[in-house]
Amino acid sequence: MTRTMGRFTTGTLPPPLNIDLLELEVSGADPTEAEGTTRDGFDLVGWYGSGVMSITVSNRRGVSALEDGTEILRAEIGPETELTRAQFCRAAGLTVNGTYPEETSTWAHRTADLTGATTYWKLETAVTDPISRRIVSALQDIFPNALLVQPVFEGSWRSVGLAETAPDRIGGCQTVVLVDGASDISEIRHDAEDIVAKAPGQVQIRMHYYPWSGRKSGSDTHTFRAATEFPTNDTEKRRLLEQLDERLGSILSPD
Repeated sequence: MTRTMGRFTTGTLPPPLNIDLLELEVSGADPTEAEGTTRDGFDLVGWYGSGVMSITVSNRRGVSALEDGTEILRAEIGPETELTRAQFCRAAGLTVNGTYPEETSTWAHRTADLTGATTYWKLETAVTDPISRRIVSALQDIFPNALLVQPVFEGSWRSVGLAETAPDRIGGCQTVVLVDGASDISEIRHDAEDIVAKAPGQVQIRMHYYPWSGRKSGSDTHTFRAATEFPTNDTEKRRLLEQLDERLGSILSPD
């Protein structure tokens, strides 16, 4: 059996290209795509997806970079994330009319930090419902002071609040969050879209497993996902998450 382990990713920005553009359009997610024109009239296209950034510039004016271009940047930067226009420019070192674009997106806070100041951890493994709850329980053992919360719904699927839960009581939802750094549920701020809003001093481990919703499925196993982020210089949090790797072997292969 292949050993399942959590993956740590920390952003690493490449040296800036220092290219000034007349215009730049950025859109999409995984990949985020960009298209613009350099100040001297060459076409520029770029993308960021699965942690990799690429920038290509046309070899001739008036010709698409996709048709006849040279890739001037390809770098594995870090976590999978969507980028805003401002973030894309900062990551690649692209200015527009002499300056970096200001951040105007209302969802910029949902994107990943590529500067290296934040480390991201992610786990994905196909398991049965009982095993998914054992993984949640193992994380509770590793973070004994953390609170496990799940969304409270009003109507069909509109989240209106939070309730404390336990691994054997998770139900009626697909996602729960283990929050370390809060002594009471009142210190955990609810977010209608993200369930729990980010807060300084809190480590929030989001766990997703479809069967927890109670919906019927034709398979006994589904993908269990867990993810969190923490300051890169917080080596203790990394050490604690690495403990889960050490326990996964016995959880996934109890015999």
